[in-house]
Parts: sequence; structure tokens; C-alpha cells
Amino acid sequence: MRADFRLAVLTLLCGSALLGVLPFVWFRFSQGQSAAGIVDLGISVVLLGVIVHAWRGGNIDTASRACVLATAAGCIAVTWLAGMAGVLWTYPLVLGTCVLLGRGLAIALASVSIAAIATVAVHTGVLLPGSPVVMFVATSVLAGVLSLLFAERARMQHAKLEDLAARDALTGALNRRAMNRELQLAVEANQRHATAFGLAILDIDHFKRVNDSHGHEAGDQVLVDLVALLQGAVRKLDQVYRMGGEEFVVLFTAVDAPALPGLCEGLRARIEAQLHGGDDPITVSIGCAMLQRGEDSGSWLARADAALYRAKRAGRNRVEQATAGAPAQPA
Repeated sequence: MRADFRLAVLTLLCGSALLGVLPFVWFRFSQGQSAAGIVDLGISVVLLGVIVHAWRGGNIDTASRACVLATAAGCIAVTWLAGMAGVLWTYPLVLGTCVLLGRGLAIALASVSIAAIATVAVHTGVLLPGSPVVMFVATSVLAGVLSLLFAERARMQHAKLEDLAARDALTGALNRRAMNRELQLAVEANQRHATAFGLAILDIDHFKRVNDSHGHEAGDQVLVDLVALLQGAVRKLDQVYRMGGEEFVVLFTAVDAPALPGLCEGLRARIEAQLHGGDDPITVSIGCAMLQRGEDSGSWLARADAALYRAKRAGRNRVEQATAGAPAQPA
């Protein structure tokens, strides 16, 4: 739940609703209200099924819609069968709708639910026409607006936290955690849709000399400038990551094998021409590899890393492309 914000919200709301509805199942049947009891039992079964579905890796959007639709149908039915009890459940229904669903769908379903429950309540005499209905609609809409504002704020804050957790604090590049996730997504896209991906590992040549000669602050500035240069040089489809230390990764999307070395050579030449540590030019060694069908992200990364070591052994400031098959062991 800590790793998946939407799963946590869905579990919390469905679990709370389940604990709130289950006692009424026993109460309805004990009072001879069998029809209302069956409705409450049905809602409980759906809520439990939603939680199980979500925790077994099911689609969160589908689970959220099922939760909201089942609860809305239950509120309408209980209003018809048991009167005010169903009307009062409108407020948690509106809250759940606004928190679980996207803004447009939440507004539409909450509006339909409020209108339907108000209509049934008037028809059955639970709410009298005029002021009672107006007050019910007004308070329900207000609850919806506040819930929607809270949900939007929570989503914004969560998105900001996720972005901070995925970025390197010094350079602003995506970090290794984000890289591992994106490489896995690339593997899945390659397997499902045959999308071509290329990977390049860049290592700054003799970076220790920059720190020793000009200080760590100058070294940090080189890292920052390198990321800015890379982000300005790669295509919009591509992404830059800091893997650690002075090593960086560029993920190329929709690129073929013949084009990959040329893209990497362009980055290498641009870095040599534009990046400096003090008065000294900065160069990089690059190892690149195309993702093979059926290959996992670890093997893909290892082949690019082996190519990087070949570039270093061959004199640095050059590009080496990995061959197909298992990665060679670096010397």
C-alpha cells in the first residue's frame, strides 16, 4: 500500500465502507427487512470482491468503477426499500466517487447518483418536495465539491512526491529507481508491440582528475552541466538517467540498430566540444546496446556495460556497440 497510492486509497475506502455496511446486513435480516438486507449483502460482496481483485493485481480503474457503481445502485435500492437509511449513505458515496474516479467521471456519476436518490426519496415520501429536497441536494453537492478539491490536492501532492523520489537531487535527472522501472516497461513494450529500444551508458573519462584539480564543487557542476547538455541533445522520446557517480544512461525509444551508434556518437562529440571542467575539456566513453526480443532488463544493461568497458580499454572518448548474446565479462 505504501508503494501504490491508488491501491491504498481504494483499500481504505472499500474497507471502511465494508465495515460500515456489514453490521446492517445482520440488522436488516433481524428486523425482517429481507430485501434491504439482501441489498446490503450484495454491496458487501462487491466491496470485498473489489479489494481482492485490486490486491491480486487487477486493474485499479476497473475496480474503482465497480466499487462506485455498486455502492450507488445500493444507495438507490436502500432508499427505495428502507427510506432515510439509503439517503444518508449518499454522503460517503459522493466522497468515494470523487476520491476514486477522475474529475470528469466523478462529477458525472456523483450528479446522477444525487439526482436519482433525491427522486426516489421524493417518490417514496422519505423527503418532501421543496425545502427538504433542496437542502439534501445542496449538502450533497457541497460534500462532493469538498471531496473533489481534497482528491485533486492529494493527487497533485502525490505526483510531486513521486517526481521527487524519482529524481537525482544534484542533477535533476531521473535516478536509478526510475530507470529500473522504465527499463522494465521498455522490455514489456518490446515483447507486446515489438517497439525497438536502445540503451547507452555514458561514463565521464578521468572524472577523479576534475575533483582533484578543481574541487568537488567543480565536479558537481560538470555533472549538472552534462545532464543539461544531454537533455537538450536527446529526442523528445528519449530519457536521461543518472545511474550513479559519473555514470549516466540514455534510453532511446523507437530507434533501430544502425542508428543507435550514430546517436551516441553525436552525444559524445557534443560533450567533447561543449563541456569543460575548469579549463579542461570533458570527454565520455559510451557503451550502447539494442534490446533483443525475449531479453530482460538486467541482461540488456549488462551488455551495454560490457560495451562501455570495451570503449574504456580502447582508449576512452569513444562509442562501442554491444553485440547480441550474453555480455562479455569486463576486464
